[in-house]
Amino acid sequence: MFIASLCSAESVMLKILYVIVALLMLVFMIVVHEFGHYVAGKKLGFQINEFAIGFGPPIFKKKLKGGEQFSIRPIPLGGFCAFEGEDDDKDKYNLGAFNNKSPWKRIVVLAAGATFNFISAMLIITIYFCSYGESVSVISTLYPQGVAESAGTVQEGDIILAIDGKVAHILLNDDFAKQLDKCGDTATLKILRDGKAMTVTVSKGAYDYYAPRAIDGFYQYLYIENNEYKVFNLQPSDTLVEIDGKKVSNMSAEKLAERKANIKSGTELKFSRGGTEYGCFVTIVSANDRLMYINDVFLPPVTEEEFEQLKNIKNGDVLYFRHIIDGSEYNVPIVVDQNSIYDYDKSIISFDNTRLKDLTHLTAVAPGADNPDGLETYNFGFTRSMQTIKLGFFRALGRSFTYSFFIVFKVLALFGALIMGKMSLSSAGGPITVISTVSEGIQLGGFQYLMFITCILSANLAVMNLLPIPALDGSKIVFTFIEWFRGKPINRKVEAVIHTVGLILLFSFTIFVDIFHLVS
Repeated sequence: MFIASLCSAESVMLKILYVIVALLMLVFMIVVHEFGHYVAGKKLGFQINEFAIGFGPPIFKKKLKGGEQFSIRPIPLGGFCAFEGEDDDKDKYNLGAFNNKSPWKRIVVLAAGATFNFISAMLIITIYFCSYGESVSVISTLYPQGVAESAGTVQEGDIILAIDGKVAHILLNDDFAKQLDKCGDTATLKILRDGKAMTVTVSKGAYDYYAPRAIDGFYQYLYIENNEYKVFNLQPSDTLVEIDGKKVSNMSAEKLAERKANIKSGTELKFSRGGTEYGCFVTIVSANDRLMYINDVFLPPVTEEEFEQLKNIKNGDVLYFRHIIDGSEYNVPIVVDQNSIYDYDKSIISFDNTRLKDLTHLTAVAPGADNPDGLETYNFGFTRSMQTIKLGFFRALGRSFTYSFFIVFKVLALFGALIMGKMSLSSAGGPITVISTVSEGIQLGGFQYLMFITCILSANLAVMNLLPIPALDGSKIVFTFIEWFRGKPINRKVEAVIHTVGLILLFSFTIFVDIFHLVS
């Protein structure tokens, strides 16, 4: 009991440590942002009253040589660089006051925070690409029919750096497919082969391949232990007591099987067994779902000869099938275990090599709803796998610039999708959600994850601050541009009210989103 208490206390302390690290990451990004305002302001002769990290009453303050006060405040969810005369025109004779400076200087100072965040993202991702590598597309399979058109130009193992002159970056699973899908009958690829960059051309054609699929629909109960999927073996005497956190009236396993059509893959379940409750979740595969991964290794459409490797599948292997949930595609895990996979007739199915030998023979055509596998062959006679490749400093530095812009466009696209209602509110998060998610990620991915997410969030902070939302830098830049073109400012009191209301609404939204996540 004493040892168990120590382990529990150690686990709590580690979680607290990860939360502190996530907080420090957030503070780092804020300091970088405010330091951008500070540096630009000092260079352009602005009078700075205070440079603060955090909100609330100061717990530490010191007067710097330049006359401004440096302070640390207890709430590490923000910070500020306070300029003299930022919100009014009272001090008209103070040449260092913010609003007495020319509009272009104010715009430079306002944009400097986001610029520093963007530069920091570039530097971090450069170090990341050198130390851990970038996820890139590597040509993995060349198909026998029609390959003659491309055989002299690409080889298995070639790393794809750019497509038709545009640098190929990958953040989401379909980024590469979308970029190659825009090509015409030919595509010019910049590839890296044996450390040397070269440009090659590939042509479209018809290529035969085999795509392993599930014959029938089936489902399985799993749980996660030590970051691994484990089989939850349901017993006839087990009774279901919760579905996605909602209580049910002791439903038997048989009744649950009868209701399976109303349960989605990923649904969390809780069963009672002998007075003890056990948690698990259901994973569902439908007939014709495509086998995508075997033990985290991507399985491209295979040639007839390559299919022999599928015979090596054994009990305990994790297979991922592409399955549609609420209109979106997910890779659903299934642990190979013949005693725990159930078909839709409640009988145990035979899930062995024989099941995987029934292949769907397809001819690659342009990607589309009728042929989702076209997204994997792209009609150019090759498939690609995802690999992480370490880059040299100068190549990493060059790609960090385009990668940072790539992240910026992704953030804008996601923000637009949120506004248009194409993305649910559950995809957004306030400071608490961000800290919670990042701390969990650090726990799993360590310092490597911390570096990567810091880059992503730094670029995200740069984008968000430049949006024309009241209280943010982007809105203040818009007001300054209006003053520049009008020759006089909008009433400062009106502008101050707009920014104050915007700040209240912004804080209210982030609090609402955090509460939404906690409740859901």
